[in-house]
Amino acid sequence: MSDIESIKRDRHKLATWDDQRKLWKPIPLALTPVRVKLSDWISIQRAAENIASAFPKIHDWLLKPDNRLVHSKIYRGLTGLEEIAASRPAKHHWGHVTWRFDLFWDQQDLRVIEANCTIPAMQAYSDIARDLVGLVNGPSNSDQLMKCLLQAYKHRGGNSDFPTLCILHRDGDSQLAELNHYLKNWSKDVKVVLATPAELDLKDDNLYVRGEKIDLCYRHIFAWRLENQPVLSRYLSDSQNHLIFNPVSAHYESKAFLAFLSEVANDSGICQDVGLSLDTIQAVKDRVPWTRVLSRNVFVRGNSQFDFECSDLDFSKLNVDEYVVKSSIGYGGHQVIIGSDWFEPQTQIKLKSFLARNDTVTFSMFAEWAMDQSEATWIIQKRLSGRRHLTQILDADNRLIEMDTFVDASVFLSTIPEIRAHGGVSRFAGNTIVNIGTGGGLAPFSID
Repeated sequence: MSDIESIKRDRHKLATWDDQRKLWKPIPLALTPVRVKLSDWISIQRAAENIASAFPKIHDWLLKPDNRLVHSKIYRGLTGLEEIAASRPAKHHWGHVTWRFDLFWDQQDLRVIEANCTIPAMQAYSDIARDLVGLVNGPSNSDQLMKCLLQAYKHRGGNSDFPTLCILHRDGDSQLAELNHYLKNWSKDVKVVLATPAELDLKDDNLYVRGEKIDLCYRHIFAWRLENQPVLSRYLSDSQNHLIFNPVSAHYESKAFLAFLSEVANDSGICQDVGLSLDTIQAVKDRVPWTRVLSRNVFVRGNSQFDFECSDLDFSKLNVDEYVVKSSIGYGGHQVIIGSDWFEPQTQIKLKSFLARNDTVTFSMFAEWAMDQSEATWIIQKRLSGRRHLTQILDADNRLIEMDTFVDASVFLSTIPEIRAHGGVSRFAGNTIVNIGTGGGLAPFSID
């Protein structure tokens, strides 16, 4: 374990950038590592790879004409470039250099609760957290990301021995410290340049940054932020030929997509129609908690019907404490409602604003409202027990405090066959919404 003073001196490495105030905000850091047994990690990694293999198959099934209304429900809330990507077959947006599946403990087992493939961030932050506390075992997530990028570059015909890599990010990116880590640590393999969309030039069917031709691009910016730039949008719509990774694929991280997969795994007819392997079906059943799309609709599928399970549920008879509801497209933990907090004042304020009501919002009232939404889809998920983690923490003000926290984990994956990204990251929070964006922090993650 590194000494506290040396960690404090290096806290600027683990920080978010506040562009409005032009200052660094340290990310709270747990000093006690979150440990997972190697055998358990191998098991969850294999399960996650099996689950990910279902994504392109499910997507192509949703594109069948008979299933178009299901497609519309699952992908509701996507915009512009995201909608275009969701309307195209998977072959146009498969080949992610990395994914991140977010995990949460239920008793002793890890469950897959969300997928991140647009910006599966935190590779650098996780490495920095480990370095700060002197943890040396386990893979470097940053190195694995670089190897995946280089292999993807070679797959697409790249032949430079020292290519120029542009990390495309938004102006004032809050994760600038992570990008600076790549700038410093990838320099032996590639020439790294950081650039915002305004700094890109597009000519001769190539990308240029400040006059320098770019060989490949790592996209660290949401596609919806680029929709007012038609030429760059065109490049993104054919991102694999233009060597822009990851491809636009926000539809895969729609929470309704994972909820639909959870439901489909219990329908042998659809599993056969989609072409899911027995290993994939079992992985979904074992590792994805009961998760369903909040929908009362019945969609025609050929000569049969598809009933979302929630259409038949009597929500007044469900114990709200046992569930979590989430907006399908929300991120950062801001549109997640924990059932056990349902009648807390702050939760009720949020619920009343959603439903535009002044009276107490019950679970049943919310479910009825959510199933009628035309612009957004909500999902319901069985609440998991979580894992407690007693640790000392360096908070954002560099104060050393002790906290009894909840922790999560995430596993990094790759669709690049030669590279098996297999590292992880862990976050902590004072409640079960474990997210840095809602006040949590990072914990060093150890695979033992």
